[in-house]
Amino acid sequence: MILSIRRLSGAEHCNIKINNLFNIYKILDIIISNLDPYSTFSILSEENKLLLEFLIDDNTTELVNYITNIYNSSTINHTLYIIIEEYFDDKNRSLQEYQNYLKSLNYYECIILARQTDLSIRNKHLLIKILTKYGSMLKFLNEEIKKDKKLVLIAVTNYPLALEDASEELKNDKEIVLAAVTKNGEAIYYASEECIGDYEIVLAAVKNYPLALEDASEELRNNKEIVLAAVTKNGKTLYYASDECIEDYEIVLAAVKNYGNALKWVSEELKKNKEIVLEAIKQDYTAYQYVSEELKNDRDILLVVNKK
Repeated sequence: MILSIRRLSGAEHCNIKINNLFNIYKILDIIISNLDPYSTFSILSEENKLLLEFLIDDNTTELVNYITNIYNSSTINHTLYIIIEEYFDDKNRSLQEYQNYLKSLNYYECIILARQTDLSIRNKHLLIKILTKYGSMLKFLNEEIKKDKKLVLIAVTNYPLALEDASEELKNDKEIVLAAVTKNGEAIYYASEECIGDYEIVLAAVKNYPLALEDASEELRNNKEIVLAAVTKNGKTLYYASDECIEDYEIVLAAVKNYGNALKWVSEELKKNKEIVLEAIKQDYTAYQYVSEELKNDRDILLVVNKK
């Protein structure tokens, strides 16, 4: 098999003859040997799918699988494309030395590096490694970096609460906020006013952190699907629901099944609903104190209370 390595412009970088499947690092070594100093690269398939970012990806499985598949195909000639870019390293290490350095970074080294005032976007590969490992480091970095969408997205994906340290503009960016709240809904606390009014963002947040309902816009605290998602997981969140929602039978039933004492926030009308009251006191008999006067002496309700 002949593997042609080309730049996106079509210019040839190198050709590699593969007679049998050998160590992937031999292929990488050949690519590196044809690079200029202080250059790194990413590899793309013929279908333009990213297979490897050399300084970023520790795992080469995707590239190995791709090469294995094309080697086993009936076609002899194949092409991979590379994107070449410069990397900055003030210690002037070779590409492979710099890669090993980035892989070995530990927590305390990352803190020291993040606190450096001269760290900037030109240290892109170093920053990506730091934030991929420890997204919480965003708080130590300068304002220029906190405005960079790619770097902030990496940070919140690793550590959602890093949204607190993002620029105000990025706290209003739907992609950034959604990435954060999908992993930890608590991050919605740091989102912009516009984002806490976004249906998709709030629904993603309450699904994994029901108390995010507290920070949702007034309009979305009146949205049945969002409130239902919250109270089903945590009945206490009924407290943050709109007046209209606490009158909704399905929402209230889901809430009291999870937390019986949510009955205290229910509309007066639904406190008279026997099915809801029964579900509440089955979950927690102390919810009996919130039962309407007309049901307090109901035989079925008293039987449940007396069994507790």
